[in-house]
Amino acid sequence: MLMRSGPIHLCLALGAVLVAGCSQEERINTERAEAAFEIVAGTNRVMLDRIFTNVREARHGEALQELRELQRSYKLNPSQEMAVADLIARLEQRTKPSPRPGGATPGGSAERGTREGGTGR
Repeated sequence: MLMRSGPIHLCLALGAVLVAGCSQEERINTERAEAAFEIVAGTNRVMLDRIFTNVREARHGEALQELRELQRSYKLNPSQEMAVADLIARLEQRTKPSPRPGGATPGGSAERGTREGGTGR
């Protein structure tokens, strides 16, 4: 029994290391955006802190919504506009669905055709 649990523990440990490594690679750097808003205070500071926390914690959808609201509702200087636009572009890239093998889209004709026994055409 102990012999069988050894490989399981090894696999779990290896998986944890791989997941930890992947999550660090996927982090989006917010330093440029944070520097652009360094002197902001009050309500805007709370909103910005929430945005940067959402980015760091990989809640990209929430961060995108709040960044777009920031663009619409507040007068930003050119440096802030560029930092927000850059951060939005990186978040949008991250949230794009990955392409499926063979170029098929979920629910698309290629997928439907092969599931139903056709050629996908």
